Amino acid sequence: MSDNDVASAGTWDTIKVSPQMLDTLALVGFSQMTPVQAATIPLFLAYKDVIVEAVTGSGKTLAFIIPIIEILLRREDKWEKNEIGALIITPTRELAKQIYDVVSTFLKFLNPEDPDSPSNKTHHLAHQLFIGGTSVNQDIASFKSHGGNIIIGTPGRLEDLLTTRTLIFNTKNLAVLVLDEADRLLEFESSVTAILNRLPKQRRTGLFSATMTEALDGIVKAGLRNPVKVVVKVDALAQDPNPSSKKMERTNQVTPASLSIMYTIIEPNEKLCELLFHLRKYPQAKTIVYFATCAIVDYMYTVLSFGKGEDGAGVATAGKSKKKKGKGGVKQATGFVQYTEGILIFSLHGKMNPKRREAVYEKFTKCTEPCILLTTDVSSRGLDIPDVDWVIQFDPPQDPKSFSHRCGRTARAGRVGSAVVYLSEKEDTYVEFLRIRKIPLSPLDRSIHDEISATSETDLPIINTAEVNKILRSLAKSDKDTHDKSIKAFTSWIRSYQEHQASSIFRIKGVDFGALANSFGILRMPKVPELKNVKIVGFIEDRVNTSEIPFKNAQREKQRIENQAKAATATAAEEEAQRQAAALKRKKHKIETVSWSQQKAAKEKREERRVKKIRKKEAIGRVNALRNENSTLATATATAGLKRKGSIDESSGAASTAVDDKADWLEMQREAREMKKAKKGGKGRSDLFEEDE
Repeated sequence: MSDNDVASAGTWDTIKVSPQMLDTLALVGFSQMTPVQAATIPLFLAYKDVIVEAVTGSGKTLAFIIPIIEILLRREDKWEKNEIGALIITPTRELAKQIYDVVSTFLKFLNPEDPDSPSNKTHHLAHQLFIGGTSVNQDIASFKSHGGNIIIGTPGRLEDLLTTRTLIFNTKNLAVLVLDEADRLLEFESSVTAILNRLPKQRRTGLFSATMTEALDGIVKAGLRNPVKVVVKVDALAQDPNPSSKKMERTNQVTPASLSIMYTIIEPNEKLCELLFHLRKYPQAKTIVYFATCAIVDYMYTVLSFGKGEDGAGVATAGKSKKKKGKGGVKQATGFVQYTEGILIFSLHGKMNPKRREAVYEKFTKCTEPCILLTTDVSSRGLDIPDVDWVIQFDPPQDPKSFSHRCGRTARAGRVGSAVVYLSEKEDTYVEFLRIRKIPLSPLDRSIHDEISATSETDLPIINTAEVNKILRSLAKSDKDTHDKSIKAFTSWIRSYQEHQASSIFRIKGVDFGALANSFGILRMPKVPELKNVKIVGFIEDRVNTSEIPFKNAQREKQRIENQAKAATATAAEEEAQRQAAALKRKKHKIETVSWSQQKAAKEKREERRVKKIRKKEAIGRVNALRNENSTLATATATAGLKRKGSIDESSGAASTAVDDKADWLEMQREAREMKKAKKGGKGRSDLFEEDE
C-alpha cells in the first residue's frame, strides 16, 4: 500500500466504528484516514493480532488508539476502576506522554459527565501515565484514586508496578496490548518479557514501528498468535545507476515522499561552522539537531548559548546579550551570540532531570518562534512535534535504523520537510549504505556558503572554521565548566564511535583526532586509552594552567576559590573525608540517573560475582585441607622410615645399612615430588573445584 496520497484511504465511516467514535473523530478534527489506519483498524476490530511497519508520520498512533477505545467501549459490563483493559508500552517518556495526551483528547469527548449516575450505561474510561522519573508511590495513589482502564508507560516502571503489585493492578481482563516502536523495545527485552508473562493469553496484540528487525521474533512468539503483517511503503521513482541511462524505475522507500534527505562531506572541525551557516541561511526555521551522546549535547548547548540569557528551564533566550567587560575593561568572551541572535536554543537528552526534560520538550513542541533543539536519539522515535522544518544529523546514529526515525521528525502527515547528515570524507560510503536500505539521499547545495562568506553587510559576522575554533578555545579558557564539558564531550564521542554498528564504514582508525580535538575546542589532549598509541596531527596544545580557569557562574567560582584555599591547608584526614564525600555524591548521582532496569541488571551481576567469590573461597579451603592431609601423611612416612632404620640389626654390617638408608632416602624424595606435583596441579584451577562441588 502506498502512502503518497494520504486522503486516498477514505473516511472513518468505512471501517464501521460506533457512532460515538465517529462523533468524537469529527469533534477532534480527524476527517480522513491514512493508508496505515485504513489497513490496521479493521484488523484490530476483528480481533486480529497485527505487526505494522509504516513510514514515520503516517498516523500509526491513531491506528491503535481508535481500536483500543472502540474495543473497550463494546464491553457490556462496566469497567471497574482497577481493571486494566489496554496496555501501551513505549521506549521513551516523551513518546509515552504524547500518546497519553492523544488518549486524553478522545476521552475528554467520550466520557459521560456524571460517571457515578446509575442510569448512565456509557463506559467511563480512565487512563494513567506511568513513566520513570516520577514517584512510584504517587503512581499507585493516582491509580487507586482515579483508576486506569488504559495504561501508557515505559518498560521499567511498568515492570515494577505490574509484577510486584499484582493485588493493586488487575490485568485479568486485559483486552489489548500495544508495543509502540517495537524494535527499540528490544533494548528492554527482559522487562517486556516479564510484563508479558503477567498478562492473559486471550488478548489482542499489536507491534508498531517504522522499522522492523528479525530480532523481534522472540517478542512475536511470546506475544502474538498468527499475526497479520501490515507494511505501508512509499512509491518513488529512482534513476538507473548507470549515469548514461535515463531510464527510471519504481522502487519503495521507507521515508515519506515529502521529505528531502541530503548529505554533505565535511571534516569534523567544519561541522559547527556548517551548522552556523545553516542558521544564517534559514533564520526563521524550526530545527532539530542530533548528536551522538548526552555529553556532546550538554557541551554544544553550553557554547551556543554562551552569553545568552536563560529562562531557568534549559532554554537559551533569543534576545541580544549585553557586552560585559571584565577587569581592566577587557571584553569577556561572548561565544556565538552574534551568530544565533533571534534564535531560541533548547537541549534535551536522557540524563537530564525528568522535570526539566519534560518542560523543555513541552516548550519546544509549542514554540512558534525561530528555534533549534539539540538532542540525542531519545527524541528520534514517534514524537509528533509540529512545524519542524529541518532535521540535522550532526553525528550519524550508532544504530542505522535510527536514521529514518530521526529524519521522520519533519515532513509528517503530508507536510514538506528537509533533513541533512554531516559525513567526513572517509564516511561517504554511508550514502550508498542508506540507499540499499531504501533511504534516498542527494548532495547538499553549498553554494550559499560563498554568498554568505562574501557578504557586504557589515552587521553580519564572517563565518569560517578558523574563527569558530578560535571562539571555542576562548570559551574553554574563560569558563571552567565549558572546559570540563569539552573534554567530556570529546572522550564520549570517541567511545560512541567505537561502538558504531556500521563499523565497516565508521572506523576509529580512520578518524582525524587532531581535527576532532579542534572541533571540541579542547586545550590539551586528554589521556584516554583510545589515544595511547595514536599519533595526533594538526593539534597544538595550549599552555594555560587549566586549574586556574575561573567559572563563569559566580557561585561556582566562589566555591572553586574556597576549595583551593582548603586544599592548601587540608590534612590527610580532611582529604580522606572529601574523597569519601565525593564518592558518595557520585554514587547518589548514579542512582538518580541510572534507570530501574539497569539497576536491576547491575544488582544481578553483583550477586553473581558474590556467589562466584564464595565458591572460589570454598574451593581454596578444600585445596588447603588436601595439602595439610598430604603433609601429615609425608611426616608419618618419614617417621616410620627412621624407626625402621633404628631397628636394623647392627650386626648386618655397614653395607646392608647403607643400602637401606639409600632406599629410605629415595622413598622420601618420591613422596616429596608427588606432594609438589599435587600442590602445583591444584593451584588456580577453579573449574575443577566447581566440578568437585
